[in-house]
Amino acid sequence: AHAATFDHSVWDELLEKYVDSDGRVAYKRLKSADAPKLEAYLQSVAAADLSTLDVNEQMALYINAYNAYVFKGILGGSSAEGVFARVGFFGFGKNRVAGIDYSLKKMEDDVLRGKFKDPRVHFALVCGSTSCPKLEREAYTGATLDALLDKKGREFLADSFRNPLGAGPKDVKLSSIFKWFAGDFQAHAGSVGKFIARFAPASAPVCLENDSCEFEYIDYDWSMNAQTGEKP
Repeated sequence: AHAATFDHSVWDELLEKYVDSDGRVAYKRLKSADAPKLEAYLQSVAAADLSTLDVNEQMALYINAYNAYVFKGILGGSSAEGVFARVGFFGFGKNRVAGIDYSLKKMEDDVLRGKFKDPRVHFALVCGSTSCPKLEREAYTGATLDALLDKKGREFLADSFRNPLGAGPKDVKLSSIFKWFAGDFQAHAGSVGKFIARFAPASAPVCLENDSCEFEYIDYDWSMNAQTGEKP
């Protein structure tokens, strides 16, 4: 018997409609036209039955849920802009998935990092900020999960705004994500550099391959990833 799949078609539709090619979101238009659709999708996420889903379907569900609950928070007037705002945005709130309430931080740490232990998740989670990886314009599914995570990894490392890298023999400039979650990447590949080398473009510094890089982490831009004029 085949494992069940979860229906992400509504979330897929919203992403295609309101996210542009740069991963920025038309939050204001979504709020005025399709907020009930977002809420309906989140209600289905809240009632999901994990026992019917295989590991990839479960992971896809939680990635989509995280990103969709970020949307809900922003539409409700919250955001990650500002130090104190981030504490509440990530640390509080009841975001229900499969009958359990999570803060965004708890969903990321306990489930997406703690349960699945796949550091590629950091290429897929989008916290509503400019320096986050670009939001994918389609929902993750169990069938597409591996291919999409690899694709997002290559895109993230090829993005000179988020990961300048550089061409020097030693010094490499990276997103702060690789500092904050260094342990995840080290556990998976032995070092941050070796993990990055799997996804970095051919023009990346050779020190990634021989694990001799000296990393510099660029400042994180916490401004909202809204399209121009589209803050709710």
